[in-house]
Amino acid sequence: MGTTKHLESLMRKKQDEELTAAELACALYEGTRHVQNLAEKLARLHSGAGALTFFDMNYPEVKNFWMNIAQQIIDHSKGWEPRQSGGCELKPAEYERLKGLPIHPQL
Repeated sequence: MGTTKHLESLMRKKQDEELTAAELACALYEGTRHVQNLAEKLARLHSGAGALTFFDMNYPEVKNFWMNIAQQIIDHSKGWEPRQSGGCELKPAEYERLKGLPIHPQL
């Protein structure tokens, strides 16, 4: 903790530029403009795909993939608790769960 290097790097990038995993994670966390139309943007950048269909019109497997990502974010969001002095901190159970995740190679 201590710097905002990922956020600073992210904010220097145009909305249609490719992001690293760390920058994408930061964009998701901060809710920056870079996550607008995310699935289509990533498909274009990483596979050369054209326009994607709307979420509701997609394959059940594709919707399942995105819904599992969303559920992980929701579940993680429930793992915080307010501090007496202001701000918040991770609940011990969520902290332990996060420690058990595989370490990303860019971290």
